[in-house]
Amino acid sequence: ASATKAAAREQVRQRVLVVEDDPSSAMVLRDFCLLALPGWEVEVANSGYDAILRIGLLRPALVLLDLMMPEIDGFKVYERLRALPELSETQVIVLTAATDDAILDRARALHPLALIQKPLRRDDIVPVLQRAAQATRQPVG
Repeated sequence: ASATKAAAREQVRQRVLVVEDDPSSAMVLRDFCLLALPGWEVEVANSGYDAILRIGLLRPALVLLDLMMPEIDGFKVYERLRALPELSETQVIVLTAATDDAILDRARALHPLALIQKPLRRDDIVPVLQRAAQATRQPVG
């Protein structure tokens, strides 16, 4: 039984969820994930609503989270993610095009693994993804 739990935990660690409402940005982020995280499963949610529905099912080890989305924004998605005890170890990389200090301060207060400003650049994102992958491979406990 413990081997099954360990296998399930390892499977959880090999999945990333990209939460981005802009289709072209979502495609770019997906490609960056495939490049930086070989062997990982990459899923895309195109809205905050979709992300909330899928987070509990997918149990991603890593979430790339756009903050500025219509209806359910990234802040609400983050609150929902952190409300699930089984996802307490999930790493979050926050993405935003915002330049407003109040929004950026609110984003920093989430204590994400990284806060990346748009436009998205490979040299900004790939090293952070690789660091996140290393962090998820650390033994738990």
